[in-house]
Amino acid sequence: GLAHVDVSIKDNTQGNNAYRKGVVAVLGITERGTPRTPTLVRSWTEFQRFYGGYSNWSLFPLYCKRALDAGATLLVSRAAHYTDITDTSTLEGTAAISTYTYPTWGVHLEAADFGLWGNKLSVDILAASSGVMGNVDIAVYYEGNSELNYIVKDISVNPTTDEINNFNQRSRLVKLISFYGNLEPAVGLQFNFGMELYTNMSQEDFKGDASNGTGFHAFDDNSEHVRLAIFEPKGYPEVLLADLTAYCEARNIMGVMPTPMFTTGYNAIDFRNFTGVYNIGMPAVSSWKVRLLYGDLQILHPQTNRPIVLHCIADWVGAMAKKDSTSGVWFSESGTVRGKVSNTHGVIYNLGTRQSEGNEVDAAGINICKTSSSFG
Repeated sequence: GLAHVDVSIKDNTQGNNAYRKGVVAVLGITERGTPRTPTLVRSWTEFQRFYGGYSNWSLFPLYCKRALDAGATLLVSRAAHYTDITDTSTLEGTAAISTYTYPTWGVHLEAADFGLWGNKLSVDILAASSGVMGNVDIAVYYEGNSELNYIVKDISVNPTTDEINNFNQRSRLVKLISFYGNLEPAVGLQFNFGMELYTNMSQEDFKGDASNGTGFHAFDDNSEHVRLAIFEPKGYPEVLLADLTAYCEARNIMGVMPTPMFTTGYNAIDFRNFTGVYNIGMPAVSSWKVRLLYGDLQILHPQTNRPIVLHCIADWVGAMAKKDSTSGVWFSESGTVRGKVSNTHGVIYNLGTRQSEGNEVDAAGINICKTSSSFG
C-alpha cells in the first residue's frame, strides 16, 4: 500500500446508491447466490435481489451495504467452502429440494443454489392462465420476501429437454430437474433439506483454484474491475495476504485487505511485515498493488439498531470508487485525505490521537482511518 493514506471520520448518515464507475470485486459469504458466478451490483436493493440480506454466518453483506451506500459498484461472488478446493463437487452445502410423487405423475424441483434459504421456497402448479390446453403455470413463493415471488407461464405439461432448459433460464429461484407423466395442478409443494456449512472455511477458499474458477479465480474472465477487496478474511489472514498479493500482481489489479481488528497499529505493522505472530517465513509485502487498511468503526447495525464494530475497509472502498469517476482509477488515492466516512460513531482505536504510533503505521505503508480535528 501507499504511505500517507488517511481517511477522516465524520458523522453523516447520508448514503448514495447511484451508479459509480468504480467497480470493486468482492468475495464473501451470502445468504444465496451461485458460487463462481460474479454479478454486478449497484445498490443494496440489487444485492438483496441476487444474494439475499444479512447473514447469520457473516458480516460480509453488511460490508457490501456500506460500500454500496458510500458510492461503490460491486462485482459480487458468493464464497463457498470445498473440502477439496480443486473439486467443486466437494462443496459443503446442498440445495433444497421439492419432490412430489402422485399415482400418475411426479416432479422433482431444486433451489437454484445451495443453502438454508431454499427451505423458504414453495411452488404451486396452476392451470395455465392463458387457457392454452396442455400448459401450466408455475408460481414460485419465497417466504418472508414477497417481492421475489413470480410466475413462469405456459409450461408444457410434458416438457421436452429444451423446454425444461428454457424454464430453468426463466426461473430465478427454482429449477425443474425431472418429472414423469404429465404435470398437473398442485399447490403447496414445499422445499426442504437445504444446507450450508462455513465453519471450516479458510484462506484456501479465497485463494481458490484457477482450473475450477473458485475463490479469486471467479473473477479471472471479468475485466470490469480494477480492485479486488477482501472485506472479511477467513483462516490465516497473513497467508491470505500473501495469496492476494500474488494474485493481484499476476492480474495487474489492486488488492485491498484489512489489517486484523481489535488490535494496535504496531500489530498492524507486524501483519504487513509478516513478523511476530504473523511470521510465515516471507518478506514484508512491498507490492504497490496491495492496499492494507487500519481502523475499526463503531456503528449501529441497520437491522438490530445495536452497536457493532466493523473494519473501515468497505467505507474506504466506497470513497475510492466515488473518486474513480472524477480522478481516474489509478489516481483516486492521491492526496493525504481520501474522503469522509459516513454513518459511524467513531474509530475504536484512534491513531489520530496517537501521533507517534500513527506515524509509524503510515510510514509502513498502511492506510489509516482516523478521526481528525479538521473533519470530525
